[in-house]
Amino acid sequence: MFDDQPGWGLLTRLPARAMAHLVERANIDRWRIQGMALGPICLVGTPADLGVSIALAAKEEARRLGFSHPFAASQCGGYIGYLHRREDYRKKPGKETLGMAIYENAMGFFGREMGEELLRGVGDLLAKLRP
Repeated sequence: MFDDQPGWGLLTRLPARAMAHLVERANIDRWRIQGMALGPICLVGTPADLGVSIALAAKEEARRLGFSHPFAASQCGGYIGYLHRREDYRKKPGKETLGMAIYENAMGFFGREMGEELLRGVGDLLAKLRP
């Protein structure tokens, strides 16, 4: 997040060898999105800390597909870090949220596109669950 913040790149980019080790040790090279539906209600569970815009986008997609009461849950069945939308990385945080932004970037293990990948998976799952 926030390319113009000095020093954040050091905190958010792990060397390739360290990342490969992390994936191997944590067995997170595969992740699963879970969901269930009961009439107009749906619940989607993700193995990540969802940024606000990711959760809202998932709920918006659920509404588009006919669910009137969607819920999006974090940290279900695993943990792959923090995820944000691509456009969120272009927004500069205020002074009061800079520390949190740096932390969430450091915990964004799989890069800036993973949030979009997760949303594609959520859309596919919701299409199968649609009423």
